[in-house]
Amino acid sequence: MAADELQATVKVSACLITYNHAHVVADAVRSLLAQDLAEFELLVSDDCSTDGTYETVAQLAADDPRVRLVRTPRNLGMAGNANYAVRLARGRYVALLHNDDLYAPNLLRRWAELLDRHPSAGFVSNAYRSFSTGHIDLHPFAEINPGREILERHMLPIFACPVRGTAMIRKCCWDAVGGIREQFGMLAD
Repeated sequence: MAADELQATVKVSACLITYNHAHVVADAVRSLLAQDLAEFELLVSDDCSTDGTYETVAQLAADDPRVRLVRTPRNLGMAGNANYAVRLARGRYVALLHNDDLYAPNLLRRWAELLDRHPSAGFVSNAYRSFSTGHIDLHPFAEINPGREILERHMLPIFACPVRGTAMIRKCCWDAVGGIREQFGMLAD
């Protein structure tokens, strides 16, 4: 599919934010390009890396029209890079992803199916498996949960978030809240 055709049909924008991870970013990109979702864009936003990360992704992007590689105008930090990437995303659904993770081949499709099935849901996320130990960090949620319940039962009592930094978000919801708060740095996501 040509890049201009993809732009007209994209439902999902996978936004992979990266900074100085040349040693692992290619594996993350390859795992996303192996997704079983038929059509999506992979927007890789490099935050002014100095270690060859941009060049590594550029080589992969040259072979796949789904990949849009961009570079931030200056180093914005994780939260700023996420906001930058989502502003450029074309999809109705935005998957916010990190450069040092590997993604199951059905992840984007399953996330999009959940958002399709639950029009009132603002975002979806899932459990994690540690690559090094195999331990699965289970999600404490049912399939659909009120946001207030997540906040009051799972976040405020322990001042932590059981939703890791990767999730698929309705772009209209992201826009409605103004993205993530850059003043919180690494805790923003």
